[in-house]
Amino acid sequence: KKPITETCLLCMCEALSGCNATAVCVNGACGIFRLTWDQWVDSGRLTIAGDSPLSESSFTNCANDPHCAADTLQNYMVKYGQDCNGDEQQNCLDYGAIHYMGPFNCQADMPYTFASIFRKCLKRAELPVKLLKVL
Repeated sequence: KKPITETCLLCMCEALSGCNATAVCVNGACGIFRLTWDQWVDSGRLTIAGDSPLSESSFTNCANDPHCAADTLQNYMVKYGQDCNGDEQQNCLDYGAIHYMGPFNCQADMPYTFASIFRKCLKRAELPVKLLKVL
């Protein structure tokens, strides 16, 4: 089960790292989605092909691989997905809040810079869909 849409993943990556695929970790958060060690462990310690979940580099290798990192986020939302903003549905806004602020703090306001980039990206993605419905 994959609760997060491709568009949502793209907007998370844009808001978190500018989708800069340079293998990098900042304050322990790695890759285009700025995954943390705890998120990776909670999501089942996914690995890239040929890697062992017990190797020293398996976390950073996965976090810096867009597919492995996206699958990690999918698993994380299956485990922790919830309605964070009280609109009675689970969607991308909730997943962004859960990923950025954690599943136990996702009701709090998202930091302005992240929220601004994230919401603008989602609005840009909605525009073609709305246009197609009109046509």
